[in-house]
Amino acid sequence: MNLLLQNLAYFLERYRELQGIGRSLHRYYTLRCNGDLTPRQEKRESRLEDKAKEIIGEINRALGTNLDVHFQTDPRGLPLWIVDQECWEKYPHSDGKWLNYHRGIPVYLE
Repeated sequence: MNLLLQNLAYFLERYRELQGIGRSLHRYYTLRCNGDLTPRQEKRESRLEDKAKEIIGEINRALGTNLDVHFQTDPRGLPLWIVDQECWEKYPHSDGKWLNYHRGIPVYLE
C-alpha cells in the first residue's frame, strides 16, 4: 500500500474514534443545555474532550499536520470539528473567539 493510502487509512481509523467521542459529547452537551449535568457527567465530558484533543495530537504527529479540534457545544449542531490551526489565525472572529470551524472537517455522528 502506498504512503497516501496508509495515511488515509490511519486518518479514517482515528476519525471513527472521534465519531464515538462525538456521539457521547452530543449527549452530554444536550444534558448541559437542559441544565441536567451532574458533577460525574461533567468530569466524563471533560475526559472525552481531552481524549479528542489527544487523538488530534496523535494525528498531527503521525501525519505531520497542524490540526486542532473545535468543540461545538450547542446540541443543535455537530459536537466536533477538525480544523487547521492556520484557519483559526487567518479568520478570527471579531470578538477574538474562533468562529470559522465550518471551514474544517465535521465529525459526523455514526
